[in-house]
Amino acid sequence: NFEEIGPLDISLNQRNTTWLSEASLLFVDSPVGSGYSYVESKDLFCNSTEMIAEDMITFLKIFFSSVIGKKFQQVPFYIMTESYGGKMTAVIADQLIQAISEKKLECLFVGVTLGAPFIHPEVTLQSWIKYAVSNALIDNTEAYTLTQQFWKIKGFILTNQWEQAYYSMLAFGGLFQKYTNYVDMYNMLLWGTSNGRAVVSEVVNKGFLISSSNERALWTLMNGKIRKKLKIIPKNIVWGGQNESVYVSLNGDFMKPAVKTANKLVSQTSLHVAVYTGQLDVIVNTLGTLKWVSTLDIYGKYSKVDRQRFPRRQQMKNTCGFVKTYKNFSMFWIMNAGHMVPKDNGAAGLEMVKQILRSNKKRK
Repeated sequence: NFEEIGPLDISLNQRNTTWLSEASLLFVDSPVGSGYSYVESKDLFCNSTEMIAEDMITFLKIFFSSVIGKKFQQVPFYIMTESYGGKMTAVIADQLIQAISEKKLECLFVGVTLGAPFIHPEVTLQSWIKYAVSNALIDNTEAYTLTQQFWKIKGFILTNQWEQAYYSMLAFGGLFQKYTNYVDMYNMLLWGTSNGRAVVSEVVNKGFLISSSNERALWTLMNGKIRKKLKIIPKNIVWGGQNESVYVSLNGDFMKPAVKTANKLVSQTSLHVAVYTGQLDVIVNTLGTLKWVSTLDIYGKYSKVDRQRFPRRQQMKNTCGFVKTYKNFSMFWIMNAGHMVPKDNGAAGLEMVKQILRSNKKRK
């Protein structure tokens, strides 16, 4: 919201690239325990993506049956997420389609947008090595050592030892950070700047679900002015207060892929599935994203489609990015942006959203 696409930024100034200019926005703190959401018993934290999806479906049932929600039942509904949220969304979308077909809720669900999605952890991690070499962040000797560490992760994945794969991933990440002299994982060009992300401690403690450099400012805002504005937050609840428990609960699920579910959405539903990748993103870089996209059933025909520059209008001097679309699948390459595309290149992010919304109208 405040960091990327909402009407106000962290300083509560107007954002001229807010996605609210194109659509109504509903922000949900998920998994439970993140943001203002909370549990009253530790056994209620989600330990799988399926549990996260079940909670979201429960929420959506309540929302779309509420006085306000009923007004949106026939309004095209999209789920747009980022990073680990991309993996979550694939499963949420699958469950939502089923719930709608079983008439458990009324909702005009038309599409998902997966931003820098951590949807295939194995492929994503392996891509760090090639990305780092090609951007002069590591040499061949360091790449070899990282590759050896990666194969340990791969071994745990092949034997379904998911928690061991997670902890091995942390070791891999720590080594990667050391070799790159702690490159900014969210935006390679913000490395060492005042706007760079605070990655070092987060890499060790949170398995690369990295917070931004604005974490302190955001925490202060959400537990101060916004809390007072909402007037409904229980006194004993602190925004972000249960985040660590959320991460710990998901250790055994973190490294599991959701590519098969994403493929199902593309090949077996009418949803418009969009994926976007930031040019400067290290943590979920373009190389890894392209690799798992190449496993989709539609890839053979999709790969033969030409990429289009956008925007085609001349209002922006520089190219925002490129897009390739085949039937109900689109992929966007966003220039001059890292992991958090709307924050790094708000104009490009907004143009992308416009194209996604327009594409749904055309498909009608």
